[in-house]
Amino acid sequence: MTRIFNILKERLAERIPRDIINLLPRGYQKIGDIMIITLKSELNQYREIIAEELIKLIPHTRMVLLKKGGITGDFRKPNLEIIKGEGGTETVHFENNCIFKLDVMNIMFSKGNITERRRIAEFVKEGEIVVDMFAGIGYFSINIAVHAKPKKIIAIELNPVAYRYLLENIRLNKVEHVIEPVHGDAGVVCNQLNCKADRVIMGLLPTPKNYVKSALKILRRPGVVHYEGLCDYRNQCESLLKEFLIAADLPETDVKLLGCKRIKSFAPRKEHVRLDIQVD
Repeated sequence: MTRIFNILKERLAERIPRDIINLLPRGYQKIGDIMIITLKSELNQYREIIAEELIKLIPHTRMVLLKKGGITGDFRKPNLEIIKGEGGTETVHFENNCIFKLDVMNIMFSKGNITERRRIAEFVKEGEIVVDMFAGIGYFSINIAVHAKPKKIIAIELNPVAYRYLLENIRLNKVEHVIEPVHGDAGVVCNQLNCKADRVIMGLLPTPKNYVKSALKILRRPGVVHYEGLCDYRNQCESLLKEFLIAADLPETDVKLLGCKRIKSFAPRKEHVRLDIQVD
């Protein structure tokens, strides 16, 4: 990233005042052929020339978007604006030998979770039944189907736009024989399923504590729940596990913490963490 920053600074040295050129972005997110950047307010009037140079500088980049704020709404829609580029905001992203098609203006995609998506797939044992309660466009389900040998993955998604891309990504990755997509609310769907899962993935922020009992309803014992949440950086595992136990209405003796993984910083003094919890 430092090299890109230095080249960008050199190319724009005659077009951006010296007193603010050091505010140029030192990083970016690249999803497919679309780049997402954040800019200091001082650079806003120069955003088009910055985007133009980035398109020239970074291979296979056709569009640059500006991140204007955080994720909003029940369906976690990104707050982005097109700076420069053509062809629409739908793209195809390749990750971990998986294909993900999405519209970046309407669907959140965090590249910071790439290692975690592959890590979960490595846990899945041959013949397991997996329920992905908040499947999105298939972030975890596709990785598991491609890299593991589950018997079946039930991928549940409520957002109609994300569900449409989930169906498309199942087709693109040729995993129709493994993934069973379900359009609906995870709590309702789990209460209606007539099978038991060996593993339940609860990949949703903010913490999906209201769905814990629905997850346990379909979990085979012993079984594993991958539970995500936000917690204070000082006591990541303890506070999140306590929250899970309260939501599950279970004694501590009924669970075993198999792992606690910090995914990334989320806000000052807040960490995005995933717990791997065995429920007996």
